[in-house]
Amino acid sequence: MLRTYLILVIITWLVTSSVSAHVTAVGHTAKRNPEHLLSGIDVSGTIPQVIAKYGSPDRVVNVELEHVPEGSGERNYVWQKGTTQLSVTTDHYIDKNGKEIESTTAIEVIGDTPVDDMGKTGAGLSLGDTQERANQIYGADFHKSQIYKTHFRGDYFPVQALEWENGARSTRLCLAFDKTGRINFMTLVVLED
Repeated sequence: MLRTYLILVIITWLVTSSVSAHVTAVGHTAKRNPEHLLSGIDVSGTIPQVIAKYGSPDRVVNVELEHVPEGSGERNYVWQKGTTQLSVTTDHYIDKNGKEIESTTAIEVIGDTPVDDMGKTGAGLSLGDTQERANQIYGADFHKSQIYKTHFRGDYFPVQALEWENGARSTRLCLAFDKTGRINFMTLVVLED
């Protein structure tokens, strides 16, 4: 039940149009392997793994959620290298033994260029790349009618998205572009199975 509610919270960030499983705009199928890495982080990984890679976060933001059990909610862990920012979003709750359980639900990166792994997907797409490069890497056109809101930006903005259905490892990669057509925002989200 908590997972369902937290997914609804994520949906408030990511409002999507109806897209069939495995299908992107104009019926193109994501032909490459599913994407699970952004900034060298597995979207199903843990915060200790991210801290081992990037060190302590520059800030941690606890997000208050309504209608969830006490001790449950969402956290955004934020790192910055130069002008590139990384955020890892988690859902957390207290289990029946009183232990906090925390699961990664999304990875976001914003900036003009990658810094080392920060700002690169597992398949090699980077901040600063073009739509054409994204299509070359993933073998599909990205769906263009989605809107996204992030704590990096307070407004809603258009993104292009590609989804992979893979059971519990289903993911969505979203891209936003600057005025010159270069990627300046990427997010990788775990989808509800």
